[in-house]
Amino acid sequence: MVQFVEKLSPEELVIVSRAFAHFLGIANAAEAHERCRRLKMALSSEVNDYNPANGGKAPAPIGALHANKRDSTAGVLSNLLYSEDGSTPTKDEIFKSLTSQTVEIVLTAHPTQVNRRTLLEKHSRVQKILTEADEVRSSKGTSYRQQQLDDALRREIASIWQTDEVSRVKPSPQSEAERGTLVIETVLWEVLPNFLRKLDATMKSSMGDDYSLPLTASPFKFASWMGGDRD
Repeated sequence: MVQFVEKLSPEELVIVSRAFAHFLGIANAAEAHERCRRLKMALSSEVNDYNPANGGKAPAPIGALHANKRDSTAGVLSNLLYSEDGSTPTKDEIFKSLTSQTVEIVLTAHPTQVNRRTLLEKHSRVQKILTEADEVRSSKGTSYRQQQLDDALRREIASIWQTDEVSRVKPSPQSEAERGTLVIETVLWEVLPNFLRKLDATMKSSMGDDYSLPLTASPFKFASWMGGDRD
């Protein structure tokens, strides 16, 4: 391979480098989709395969958050409430801890940000196509619909290839902030409220309806450093 690359012209090296860069970007999008798909399957299995005889004192999973994952909120609540080592805290203590703690998420964007907003949006569309393809396969959709999704995926990949992956103009602090809002628009705007609803449902399922997430609780808050690093 080294000998083959050594024979390439500078123009050919640019093409090969771009091809590998785009390949890795699309592969990352596909990997993220696959991880989400497996998590959804695991969540469904928790509910469908639940056996009350093996569940102990813990209530049946409701499918909001992963009850069988020790690093999931539902798994932590279950371990705290139904631990057999005698160190179980009270529901009031858990509720107070959950509703009083806050995680601060700091948004930042470096001037040398590699992934342009345009490419991130196209990678997101690739993930959506893959998700829809999963739904078509699971519901035994028509071959026509499958072909439409295959064509849509090819168009997105062709569009990615035609997209310049490098920003040719030095971004201003304002443009950095605009790029940074992509995280809010495409991820946090939907994911955060969805998580809070799942957290509320998990708290009520684990501890009772009197322990719902208060409207005044702020488990998350945001800060921004976008435009602050101008080296």
